[in-house]
Amino acid sequence: TNSVSAIEPEATRYLFRRASELSAESLSPTAYACIEYLFRWINWREQRFAQQDQSNISVLDVPLHGVQTLWAAALRTRDEAVGVRAIRFLVLLHHSLQIEASRVRQQQREFVSSCMS
Repeated sequence: TNSVSAIEPEATRYLFRRASELSAESLSPTAYACIEYLFRWINWREQRFAQQDQSNISVLDVPLHGVQTLWAAALRTRDEAVGVRAIRFLVLLHHSLQIEASRVRQQQREFVSSCMS
């Protein structure tokens, strides 16, 4: 029904916002998996992201909603598995940019800056 689909995006954004408030340092693999799932769903819903399967994606528009949460997980977690998964996903997103060349260059600069800070 229309009322359910109207609530779904708002509820998902709320869940993502709450999950983003968790301490990045102490994220478990399960908590990170939830965050990544919500990130994928929200950005797919906003048509910023297309996904054929887990590793075959296209970033259609930037900025991606919640990408700063992924960076926090990648850079601050104490759980090595979470850090590795977050880094791999960020690299996959970067390599999957399907936007105009000038915007890709800007995203590359921001990506490198995020890696170095």
